[in-house]
Formats: sequence, C-alpha cells, structure tokens
Amino acid sequence: ALLNRLPPALVSRLIYPVLSSYTAQGDLAFPRHSLSESALSAAYEGDGGDDSPAIFVLDAVLEVVVAYTPAAASYPCPPPAGSAIRKILDRWRMERPVAPRVVYASAND
Repeated sequence: ALLNRLPPALVSRLIYPVLSSYTAQGDLAFPRHSLSESALSAAYEGDGGDDSPAIFVLDAVLEVVVAYTPAAASYPCPPPAGSAIRKILDRWRMERPVAPRVVYASAND
C-alpha cells in the first residue's frame, strides 16, 4: 500500500538510496556519491580540507542516516536549525507522505 502512495522518484530512492555529503561547516560537498566501498573510503579519507566530506547523509526514503566522520568532530550533532542538513531533513519531512526516521551516528561515539 505504501508503494502505491509514493511518487516514482521516491520508489526509486527506496530501492536505490542516495548518499550525499557535507563539509565540516555543514555545506553541501557532493550531492550524490556512489555506494561502492572504494568511493566511500576515498571520500571518508579525504584530505581534511574545508571542502572535504565530513558528514554523510544516506536517504532511503523511510529512514535517513546522518553519519559524522572524525573530521566533523566540532560540528554539532544533531545539526543546528538553519543549517543545510537540517533544511533538507525538514523539507523531506514536509514533502513525503511518510516522514522519514532520522538516525544520527558519530565516529566519535
């Protein structure tokens, strides 16, 4: 019954989750990563510069995982109101027929 209520783009995302990344300042770094282990390892082990991915957001429609790498240690968890990450999470909650469950994971825990 849920699949009948979802638009085709969300059904596709439910089957093929989308991974994006944000810098340690909370700005979008890459809108779409490959879900391969090698691509994630390369992004995770970036050079640590200001534009390096530090926070990953995996959107699987019903569940969203926000994962903080060690490079994001100084960024607040959960992200502050008004940040790019919080804005996209709020938008997804409003636009979707079912609000996604959001899980925060930190490499420092």
